[in-house]
Amino acid sequence: MADNLLDLTVILVIGRHRERAARALASVLGQDGIGRFEVLVADLDPGCGPIVGAGHPAVRFLPMPPATLFGTARAEALGQARGRIIAFLEEHARAEPGWARALLAAHAGGGWASVGPTVYNANPGVGLSDVIGLISYGLFYPTEGESTADGDRPFEAEVLPGHNSSFQREILQRYEHELAAWFMNDNVLFTRLRQDGHRLAVAPGARVSHLNEVGLVPMMYACFHYHRIYGCRRARVFNWSIVRQAVYVVLAPAIPLYFFAKFGRYLWRMRRSDLPFLLRHAPSVYLMQLAAAVGQAIGILIGVGHSDLLFTHCEVNASRPWRTPLGDLAA
Repeated sequence: MADNLLDLTVILVIGRHRERAARALASVLGQDGIGRFEVLVADLDPGCGPIVGAGHPAVRFLPMPPATLFGTARAEALGQARGRIIAFLEEHARAEPGWARALLAAHAGGGWASVGPTVYNANPGVGLSDVIGLISYGLFYPTEGESTADGDRPFEAEVLPGHNSSFQREILQRYEHELAAWFMNDNVLFTRLRQDGHRLAVAPGARVSHLNEVGLVPMMYACFHYHRIYGCRRARVFNWSIVRQAVYVVLAPAIPLYFFAKFGRYLWRMRRSDLPFLLRHAPSVYLMQLAAAVGQAIGILIGVGHSDLLFTHCEVNASRPWRTPLGDLAA
């Protein structure tokens, strides 16, 4: 079986935005070495029809039953994957040239369990995209003055870009019975990997451009459901005591202030020019972080509820406009 493995399996989970999904797929099919890759497209809305690129020999479409959850779709695709390395890419992201090569080189040379990319904003200047991108992926933006040429050495990290990172297949398989739940929120998986002695890295040469949401209310909605899932699963997977859970719930309104302090220190050290921008948008950032904190608190108190399904919709169907050359907007 090992001799029949491919170098890389790329998994995309797509919804109704077919043009957006086609852009993501095209970015993968344009990578060097595609002859040794496969692309598995888990389709949560197969009634919308095929997408451009679907006929490529490296591509396999996996139609999913109605109401399939995002994490379940990822786990189902993993079960059919034939790659030594499994890379995930969101349908609203684009793999830049050299992405696959950099991921594979990092895995080959470092013994990392998971390798993530450097992230760029794919829709700058549209609504609140710039600030949403900064607080969501700022830890993975290139640092000021940093070269991101292919071949830059990977560096160890505690967490990686969620839903857009790569893993050693054999390590993921050790957690196969938990992955459908953990794939809803990769932060639980990253923490468990590190707890079990594995190491994570960012590969600067693996570059991904990410379309952000652009509105305050939609982002608050997504933050609430994403973190309700995270809060519930983190407390249960890592056996939080009743006291620790109670302390988090009581202190939830103060969590945004902790975020400002921690992320502000990071920006001061690594991307100082972005700190005034963060502070100018402090009210919006506070509201988004408050939605996340309340979501975690509710997840701890009463569980996930319907947030798995509601976040699935946010993940693959939310509007993420970008500017076209003519200046109009596309979803």
